[in-house]
Amino acid sequence: SVAYYKSAAMDRETANYFVTKYKYIYMGELTRSGVKNVSDTKFFWNSVAEDGKSYGENLVENTREFIKQILVTNYLFDRYATLTTAERNKITRAVEETITYQAGGNGNTFEEEVRKYGFSYDSYKTAAVMLYKAQMAQSIVCGVDGAALKDEDELVSEFLSEYSHVKLLFIRTETTFELDDEGNRKKDDNGNYIVKELTSEEKAERETLIANLKGYIDASGAEAAMNPTMFNSYLEEYDEGDLETHTYGYYLHSASAFSIVFAEKYPSLAEKIFEMEKASGTEAKFGYAEVDTGICFVYKYAVSPADIEESSLSECFADFYTNLSSVFFERQVKALTTSVKIKSKFSEIDIVGLPYNPNYLPNF
Repeated sequence: SVAYYKSAAMDRETANYFVTKYKYIYMGELTRSGVKNVSDTKFFWNSVAEDGKSYGENLVENTREFIKQILVTNYLFDRYATLTTAERNKITRAVEETITYQAGGNGNTFEEEVRKYGFSYDSYKTAAVMLYKAQMAQSIVCGVDGAALKDEDELVSEFLSEYSHVKLLFIRTETTFELDDEGNRKKDDNGNYIVKELTSEEKAERETLIANLKGYIDASGAEAAMNPTMFNSYLEEYDEGDLETHTYGYYLHSASAFSIVFAEKYPSLAEKIFEMEKASGTEAKFGYAEVDTGICFVYKYAVSPADIEESSLSECFADFYTNLSSVFFERQVKALTTSVKIKSKFSEIDIVGLPYNPNYLPNF
């Protein structure tokens, strides 16, 4: 082997596969990050990146980390699971499909085509098994979509503390909702709320309201400063946002799908929410941001683990355990990679010189 972690090991040809595959991945990452003229040439790899190192030096460092991650995730898979017959058949089919689509179903042709990358048909089969285990290790350790972490109270609380828990008071400055005789918002035939233009008098009233609210928030620490009771009172009387969020508010996290959509709809508001200090215990933080329809006032307060199971917050927490699983697993793998042994033989692999591998990847 050229590298190993406990019972998981990688020989040179298999390492060549991962080296050439990662090179392709890395070049794609550089391009997407805005690096110009990314190419598999000595000139590019010798050019200097923003961190002062050459792109080639960064490639070598990152490749070594990638190899370590493959070994650690394979070890974790083997520690908690064993490949089933169905899984072995799936991997075999994926390898055979590669031969079919990339080499016309001819093993000898495949061998000739991949020789320049430094691996063979046998090492490709080995790499396919390792890739499968690496992909499945997270669900093996954490359960599907993080199900095995639901009873890990400390982990759940720690991850929840990264969320921003807020109530939002939207005030429209150009239009308002049409209301029926019972004070409910009217909808058109398509289920959309009907809005109407504000009169000059109504606009003036709202300008005064907005000025007062800003004054309360800006008077931090003063006797007339905004407080939770005051905010909730204004929320019930004036909010033109989602009325169903008045009790539990919103939970936002930069990695959650709900928050990503929210940030696309309200970019300046999301930025404001995330930059505000976290609140704990009985603390309350207040702020405001302009939105397309007017202005939104923010009340940021402490998170509560019990809220994860609250049905009205289901959208906010739809991917909570999936994201927790990713964060937890990534941290565990990163911690274990420090113990991976990279042998001197690995240094004989010409990471920069081997060509990138864009084609040979098993589809499980």
